[in-house]
Amino acid sequence: TDGKYSIEGVKPGEYKVIATYAGYPTRQIESITVVAGKTSIVEEELVMFENIGTVSGKAELQEKEDFSGINILIKSKETEDSYAVLTDKEGKFSKVIKPGKYEVTAAYSGYVSQSQSVEVIQNGTVVVEFETLIHADAAERHVHASEAARHPAA
Repeated sequence: TDGKYSIEGVKPGEYKVIATYAGYPTRQIESITVVAGKTSIVEEELVMFENIGTVSGKAELQEKEDFSGINILIKSKETEDSYAVLTDKEGKFSKVIKPGKYEVTAAYSGYVSQSQSVEVIQNGTVVVEFETLIHADAAERHVHASEAARHPAA
């Protein structure tokens, strides 16, 4: 089709519009105003990357069986580009992006986040395997236990 779409029943207010499609950079429009009784038109063009690569991998949560919804943030070390994707039930994720050097972070509310540096090459796939994300409380208990072991009471 021609890529046109419409969304009906949107309440008046300010909105952010995000357009994404595999092989294209995500475009984000920060502020669109919807006014009652009027049509708001957004004209954005997604331009295909001349060269692309893929970041894929897996992240898991301590003491959980469903790993869906872990936030994966892929932030360029060279430009202002950043990408986000959520893991599926098995903790798997994949995102098509421009080649370059990136910091890939796995984060989930109440858990300690983890980051890894990667380099994505043209037409290549970088696989990121995170260690199991642990509860923030468990990480804090581990730190206190380690400190106590190093400094026993006299």
